[in-house]
Amino acid sequence: MLPSALLLTAALHWLPPPVCDRARPGKPWVNSLLLAATARAQYGLPVEWVMGVHQEQPLPLAVVSLPSAPQARVELTAALAFVEMATAAKLSGITLVPTSGFRTFEAQAALYRDYQRGRGPLAAKPGFSNHQSGHAIDIDTRSPLIRRWLWQHSARFGFVRTVPSERWHFEFWAPDESRPTRALQAPHIPLRSRPNS
Repeated sequence: MLPSALLLTAALHWLPPPVCDRARPGKPWVNSLLLAATARAQYGLPVEWVMGVHQEQPLPLAVVSLPSAPQARVELTAALAFVEMATAAKLSGITLVPTSGFRTFEAQAALYRDYQRGRGPLAAKPGFSNHQSGHAIDIDTRSPLIRRWLWQHSARFGFVRTVPSERWHFEFWAPDESRPTRALQAPHIPLRSRPNS
């Protein structure tokens, strides 16, 4: 694995940086390789190198499956931030369950076709979904306790809600990346007392 990752890093070193990394100094590919080694060593998260999309531009990504939900893959820095956030939530008695993460161009195109035909939920046009950039993660938010915890704490870990109609959709934006200009404010959600069981 390491020789192929080094070869990939060497090849990607000469490519121009992706659109969303232009503001960052250094070589993002080298940084990703070092972060991938850390993720594997500290958390046992194997990294998969994939081609994502951001604003219709190809975006090479390092994605990992989240430990709590192997079907939900996200970009490496988003995954590490999610693990940190889920750990903090657990200390408060809250379990965060991711339901969706990174999507290939083909998967996003299928969702968008279903949406256009009236057979699926709202979906972004392929090339414009932050699921394709590895930044977006959907979290099971059926419980008001989970929603309240996320609204109070998710921004501290770099996650913001950006789609008004989707209370489950969060996007990871590290402090050095440009954040969406309009993060959603947390509405007041009254907590119902639980019946004794």
